[in-house]
Amino acid sequence: MNGGHGTIGLLIDQHRSDAGSDPQQVQVHHYQIRSGAQTIELTSGKPALTSEVRVDEAKGLTDYLAKTRHLA
Repeated sequence: MNGGHGTIGLLIDQHRSDAGSDPQQVQVHHYQIRSGAQTIELTSGKPALTSEVRVDEAKGLTDYLAKTRHLA
């Protein structure tokens, strides 16, 4: 099971609500659940501009969701 990205929109929205603007950068963390070992492997992506991770169009969202198995 792979995941990541799911809360990024919520975090950006919360920052926008609190600060009145988007954060300049965000960092995506990917995780893989290893149920046999009862562990979670976490890797961190490089910080990216918020504008690079934002999905503003339906096609972009469809493409993103097609690559995502779980959102957290």
